[in-house]
Amino acid sequence: MKEDVELVHDSERIKILLEDTRKNILNLLKIEDMSISQLAEGLDKDRSTIYRHVKKLEDYGYVELKGERIVNNVPGMVYGRTAKLFLPCPKSMEPGDPILESFSWDEKNTYNILDCLKLLGYDVDLTDDLARDTSNIFTKIDNKIIDIFRETDLVEMDHLEALRLKFLIILIEFSSNEKLRDDIKSLISGFELPE
Repeated sequence: MKEDVELVHDSERIKILLEDTRKNILNLLKIEDMSISQLAEGLDKDRSTIYRHVKKLEDYGYVELKGERIVNNVPGMVYGRTAKLFLPCPKSMEPGDPILESFSWDEKNTYNILDCLKLLGYDVDLTDDLARDTSNIFTKIDNKIIDIFRETDLVEMDHLEALRLKFLIILIEFSSNEKLRDDIKSLISGFELPE
């Protein structure tokens, strides 16, 4: 039976999730279990590439063989996700850890985050300007946090502790940095709360 949420603590398993083709495969498998041919067609990639990525996902426990399906008179092995959601939660992050830097904002993942806000009922006008502005503001904040990790002798902290630290830094910066406060106020003026 598929888990609802799997917390992924192992850094090697998290790295597997960071590759774009694997993310796209997992996203397609949210819709339904699929064969290598179906995934290849859906992602417009050759079957050998998809097969290698699916095997890597299977080796690391993200997908599993669900059975066999005949598509266009061709039998194919069908793969499905082992959980509805994989939540990366590294046990510890140290300065220079590539996982820490992989959680940075870019316009692509900003669109995903803004889409999530829409799904939660927020009125969000998804424009390139909004994605760029959101990405720019939070990239500045993330860079400050990454610098803190690089330049200080902080004790190791897990992902949730790092998120709490980030939240506190945002609050402190918001209260003391007038430019950041104006930027964030301008940004959030484009959102409306759900009813």
